[in-house]
Amino acid sequence: MNNKSVNSTNIVEIENLTVGIDGNSILKNITFALGQGEFVAIVGANGSGKTTFLRSLAGLIEEFEGKISLYGQDLKQLTHKEIGNKVAIVPQTPSSTGSFSTLDIISMGRYPKTGRFVLETEQDQKLILEVMESTDTLNFSSRLVTELSGGERQRVFIARALAQEPSILLLDEPTANLDIRYQMDILDLATDHIKKGISVIAAIHDLSLAAKYADRIVLLHEGNIVADDLPEIVLTPENVKKTYGVSSLIYPDPFSGKITMSLRKLAENPINFEGEMKVHLICGGGSGSELMYMLRDAGIVVTAGPLGSGDTDRMVADILGIEYIPTLAFQAVNDEILLIHQNQLLDADLVIFCNMPIGPNNLKNLEAAVLANNILVIGDEVLGQRDLTNGEASEKYAQLVQDNARVDINEILQVIDSFTT
Repeated sequence: MNNKSVNSTNIVEIENLTVGIDGNSILKNITFALGQGEFVAIVGANGSGKTTFLRSLAGLIEEFEGKISLYGQDLKQLTHKEIGNKVAIVPQTPSSTGSFSTLDIISMGRYPKTGRFVLETEQDQKLILEVMESTDTLNFSSRLVTELSGGERQRVFIARALAQEPSILLLDEPTANLDIRYQMDILDLATDHIKKGISVIAAIHDLSLAAKYADRIVLLHEGNIVADDLPEIVLTPENVKKTYGVSSLIYPDPFSGKITMSLRKLAENPINFEGEMKVHLICGGGSGSELMYMLRDAGIVVTAGPLGSGDTDRMVADILGIEYIPTLAFQAVNDEILLIHQNQLLDADLVIFCNMPIGPNNLKNLEAAVLANNILVIGDEVLGQRDLTNGEASEKYAQLVQDNARVDINEILQVIDSFTT
């Protein structure tokens, strides 16, 4: 799946790139193109070929099959200086900085333009100052790089790359080992320079960050491109499962509108009920979210009881397409809602009462559970602090626990399986 095809308007074109290192195939028949002003994220599990992809494009890997073109010129025909005038790379682990200051390191970015032992001109010094201002590194220009924080060091190395005046910036895991704020700072910095005409290709390990910042995502798996397209097209549960070996819940971020995700490990011994089992959840306040995903992932038809607007469980049910009874936020369960809920209970093969607080507004859900058949309880033996009714809920909950089995959420699929055998 290629969103960007090779054509005359691209600044980078890769055709059938194959790279082998020490007898191992790292990249296999890669075809890729980059347009001016694009931000492309390269994602994939460790060992998928992300770093090799970037190093190949930077001219740091000389032996490869296929063709890499840079502004229409064959990369193999270009000198390192010619490549460095167009492409700058920030490696995941930059080389030792010794006793160099921030200013020293950033000034080294001029070498592809000036040569290593040539004095900087006034124009060079002006450009370095502009780069330091744009990367917010000016206020620690005299400090040794070894004294800086991780986020500060990363900005220094990006500033050094920008001092080359590249048209293409390659970033290898630029947010690795950084706090969340610094991760966003680094990617904001890259985005700001895209607005100035630079194109960016970044290997990013955090899929949600990649989806938030990138125009396109290239998903690598075992040296092959699995998908190359818009984030919402590439990052599907199927692709994430295939390439990372985990299950994913993908949904729009409420702040940015871009897709984000929650991840969970695959079951070691997966059970697939193939739609032959219907389980109803009495939940709320996030108590049923994990179960919804777990049960749906196991091929179980899932329904849920009353869920008010703004409830976490309701949001997850909407994402997963699970049927539930919609109510207003903090709306009390009245007789009409109770009747609908009771019909859901009758229609289910199994009912699960989740570990949620019980107050006056949802007390009738507990009352309905007490009368249901084939019910499992997830939660403590006593309601305890989850009782917001001055004891009334605790009495009914005690009866529910007495009459039905309590189970651990991690054993729920095996217990459900026992109902079908």
